[in-house]
Amino acid sequence: MDNKNEEFNYEIVENLGVLRKNVNGWAKEVNLVSWNGTKPKFDIRDWSEDHSKCSKGITLTKAEMRRILLWLMNWGLDKLEMEPADAAQAASAFMVFEEAEQIYSAEPEENPEESADEAENEEPSSGK
Repeated sequence: MDNKNEEFNYEIVENLGVLRKNVNGWAKEVNLVSWNGTKPKFDIRDWSEDHSKCSKGITLTKAEMRRILLWLMNWGLDKLEMEPADAAQAASAFMVFEEAEQIYSAEPEENPEESADEAENEEPSSGK
């Protein structure tokens, strides 16, 4: 039996929520996960009920998650067809996230080159 779990380890530091549960018992979750002992990152993927198995998913740094939140806020929460109370809660949560980001912005990024690449891609270049 090919046990890929031996190649890496993980710790779900915090479960932020369950997006949906499948009939097979697996759930698409949003978590903060530390992979191989690294700094926890936002993680979206399907997990088995006991969290012993997971599917392919996406892992995002704080900077990447912040960028997605900014895009959604700029695009418009109304386009997500949210109930007014949910939109207000999302806007409030975004403001808390902004405050937390300012507090923790002094923390060094895990990969400084990745941050530099992100900064370069922040605005479109005028020559292209």
